[in-house]
Amino acid sequence: MINKKQTISIIACISKNRGIGKGGKLLFNIPEDLQNFKKITFGHPIIMGYNTYKSIGRPLPGRLNVVLSLDDIKIDNVKIAKSIDEAIKIASQNDKEEIFFIGGGIIYQQAIKLADRLYLTIVDKEKEADTFFPDYSEFNKIISEEKKESDGYKYKFVILERQK
Repeated sequence: MINKKQTISIIACISKNRGIGKGGKLLFNIPEDLQNFKKITFGHPIIMGYNTYKSIGRPLPGRLNVVLSLDDIKIDNVKIAKSIDEAIKIASQNDKEEIFFIGGGIIYQQAIKLADRLYLTIVDKEKEADTFFPDYSEFNKIISEEKKESDGYKYKFVILERQK
């Protein structure tokens, strides 16, 4: 099923209280975070839920886009999967060393159990949210941490791995 040389990663922007969204929209729109997302995921397969795909509105260029949906849908230039395992299998076929789960909340809840690495933008602010990132306390090995400030937000880019 999973090609073991491939790393399964999750990328997300979260608040201090692990909020990621409200009313189907992201909590934060930080241009540098979006640039970081593109830089990290470009050229790699990305897996997302259908609601996340709808909020983006199009396939992200330069990446194999895999959308999870139980419905029989067809989207041009997008692969459809009905389960996390099927999505990983599809994403694994392109032989990139890393596969990214990019949201939303339900997908993160399922993928966190399989993930090797987290790329988190942690914004130093609590915001009201209805969608949250799952507990990630098992990911306690810090690979890198970079503090930033822009657009009135203090935040940090953190890469974490699960302690083996």
